[in-house]
Parts: sequence; C-alpha cells; structure tokens
Amino acid sequence: MEGDKCKSDCYRYDPKDNTWSRLAPMNAERSEIGIVYFSDRIYVFGGSTLSRCLSSCEVLTLSTNEWNMGPSMKESRRGCG
Repeated sequence: MEGDKCKSDCYRYDPKDNTWSRLAPMNAERSEIGIVYFSDRIYVFGGSTLSRCLSSCEVLTLSTNEWNMGPSMKESRRGCG
C-alpha cells in the first residue's frame, strides 16, 4: 500500500547480491496480505482493497514468474499475522 493506494507490484530480494528484481504483478491490487513461500511458490491470500476485505488467493510460481488463482478462504481476512 502506498498512501491511499493498493498495489499489485511484486519484487524479489536477493540477499547475496543485495539487489531487488521485479516479478510479475498480482492479478488484484491489495494490501494487508498474508503471504507464504513453499516449494518454488509464493501464496498471497486475503488482504484488502480500499473498499473491502478479500478472501481470494493468488499463487506465484517463481520458476515461470506466473500468477494463478488459488483456492479462496472461507472468510475474508486482512492483516494476517
């Protein structure tokens, strides 16, 4: 989130080289997300837009740099932690 704007931008940090690289943007702009890395995939779930809380899930496959929709949560959640 940037001020009053949600973002779909994604970046990867390489601690070895101390560099950031741009990844494919998410399908939906969101803030206050939950995020998990597992087995070459990043799972982004929940969060919010400026007007509503989300239940959707997006999955980024790092080897292809492609986002796909994952299973939605039963309830909308934001600020997961």
